[in-house]
Amino acid sequence: MKPSTPFLAHLGVLAPVVYGAVHNLFVGNLRPPAAIYALEFNDETNDFKLLKNNTADASHAWITFDVSPFYCV
Repeated sequence: MKPSTPFLAHLGVLAPVVYGAVHNLFVGNLRPPAAIYALEFNDETNDFKLLKNNTADASHAWITFDVSPFYCV
């Protein structure tokens, strides 16, 4: 099914515009050894860097797919 033209026009209006050249990203995994990676991407030079690697021996308890502790569901 192809999206309608008015839908695409509204989507273009609502989509955020990014004006920064350097973007910071945080990526993590849930399996041991668990880690959170701080990454940086530069639009102008197409440079991609690993800024920091936070590694743990076990998975982090606060990174979970179970939302019941947070939202009292």
